[in-house]
Amino acid sequence: MKGTEDSALDRSFSPLLMFGQKHPRPHGTNAEDDEATKRGDDETAKDPLFFYSISRRRSVCKIVDDLRDHLYWTTPGGWLLMAHPGSRLTFLWNPFTRQRIGLPPDTEKFLTRNPVRCAFSHEPTDPACVVLVVNRADTVLWYCRPGAGAAAEWSEHGYYQADAGGLGAHHGRDDLIHGMSLVTAAGGKFYASLLGATVLTLEFSPAGPAFTETPIAEQSCHPMYRAWSLHLLESRGELFSVSLYHPLMERCDKVAQIVVRRLNLPARAWVEVDAIGDRAFLVDAARFGASVGAEEAGLKGNCVYYLRRGEKGLYVYDQ
Repeated sequence: MKGTEDSALDRSFSPLLMFGQKHPRPHGTNAEDDEATKRGDDETAKDPLFFYSISRRRSVCKIVDDLRDHLYWTTPGGWLLMAHPGSRLTFLWNPFTRQRIGLPPDTEKFLTRNPVRCAFSHEPTDPACVVLVVNRADTVLWYCRPGAGAAAEWSEHGYYQADAGGLGAHHGRDDLIHGMSLVTAAGGKFYASLLGATVLTLEFSPAGPAFTETPIAEQSCHPMYRAWSLHLLESRGELFSVSLYHPLMERCDKVAQIVVRRLNLPARAWVEVDAIGDRAFLVDAARFGASVGAEEAGLKGNCVYYLRRGEKGLYVYDQ
């Protein structure tokens, strides 16, 4: 498929790693060069993107006109959150079907002015879906419902309150920001983990967002490794964590051990699991994670596929 014309991506090549020819801007966005955009240079808009098919172990080079002049953010569900810098229009885009689902315009420019993470409660085609955008540098989030009409707007919510009963009464501001920067949806709700000791559950109702705090039992220790990085992902409606343990504090690009846990909220515990069966977990350096049917995706079951920071290699950990 090298050098193919603009067209929808072949589903048989999924799952894909996507690489832009331009250097990514801050906040996980990609866009055409500013000067080229101002002068209407069409050549940069036609630059191909490079994809790597994990299942077929081959690269794909494609021109993707849908990304032309847009900023985009990846999501755990495979859709891209898209924004046009000029019109401020935003939408969700499926790279395999090229389906677009309209979202309210970004009139406040919060997407381009802040480092953000995007997740959604259900598939974007589900009427119950809530699209959540979290500021990764402040205690602010924005949310909306897809397809709500032209009059719809993004709603903004500040979730740090230091008074009694507020999240700030029990947790530091920086800890909240770090935890929410990894927010992940499962079973129609959003979850964040605070230092492994508390799970925040975020739900949306007509009254707005509401947080629930659940203290979690201390996780089993791995004293050999002082540094670890956490990935959250949804699998079959349940929330899992994938912990990558690093041998040295100053070498967090190296991975010495991987531990998978499942959240048992009634028991208030992360339960270590020995196997994930016919599933394959994929986690990237940006802390996104996904669960796929291994056979359907052409991958090996009961494995964690992961990227190491600063490297182009794809690694496989057999549970």
